[in-house]
Amino acid sequence: MAQKKAPKCHDCRHFYVSWDKKFPMGCNYLGFKGRQLPSMEVLAATGKQCCWFSPKSGCQSQPAQPEVEVLLPPGCSLSITA
Repeated sequence: MAQKKAPKCHDCRHFYVSWDKKFPMGCNYLGFKGRQLPSMEVLAATGKQCCWFSPKSGCQSQPAQPEVEVLLPPGCSLSITA
């Protein structure tokens, strides 16, 4: 089974840390905050890497260098609702 990995949100210009203790991490591009890194939420919901990753200026990281591994069983899906 191929492993899918999420890009480093901390190196993305859309990532932010929220004041909300229940939902400490967010994505300005997608307009949500959650308990996990936004890239993990996207991967869990779609089964694909976040295609909105945009490196911060001066950042050396690339989306191909993932921070977190997420394995989803076949047929598993997750919906993110507002």
